[in-house]
Amino acid sequence: MIVASELAGGHEFYHGTDSPPFDSFDPGKAAKGGRHYNPLGDAMYVTDKPGFARLFGRNVYPVRIPPGAKIRRVSPSAAGSAIRDIVVRALRRVGMKWWDMDLRFKVDVSRYLDQAGISPYDAVMEIVSYMEASYPEIADKFAESVSEVATEKFSKYDVVVFVGTNDPNNIFVGETPTKEILIFNKEFQKVLSPGVSP
Repeated sequence: MIVASELAGGHEFYHGTDSPPFDSFDPGKAAKGGRHYNPLGDAMYVTDKPGFARLFGRNVYPVRIPPGAKIRRVSPSAAGSAIRDIVVRALRRVGMKWWDMDLRFKVDVSRYLDQAGISPYDAVMEIVSYMEASYPEIADKFAESVSEVATEKFSKYDVVVFVGTNDPNNIFVGETPTKEILIFNKEFQKVLSPGVSP
């Protein structure tokens, strides 16, 4: 769930990273750990809490989403089908078809997809880990395909917010932060204060 700061100029969020200081986000230059990449698309990942952003890196950058941004809110009930669509399309790109997979594969992956309403990011990461264990020869290509498909699916919006509420019209959806707020619009990926570490 997310709580955003209401500002005259829009909503303020925070991006945590170990990348060197920057003014504008570049996903190609973002420092990523061994298990970190952009599983929900080639976007800037943000949260509403600076302390939570710090979990992703020692440098925390505030960013602002202006009023009028094209925001796609994905409810928990819709998150599972959105992630399933991404996974099925990514499987196709690596030469696999969902309906041709054995029953155990479908049951295991479906179990991870069921968690997408709680955390789409974690659901995708679990599926990528499963592919690494089950199909190591195509796991890297599958992970790349997931990110590519997610980018194609979501980049028509300025911001995608996976919400933890039944009210899809409200960006203010609770008291705890989420890691599933994605800024796709490059114009909104500019940081307000480079190098800020609140």
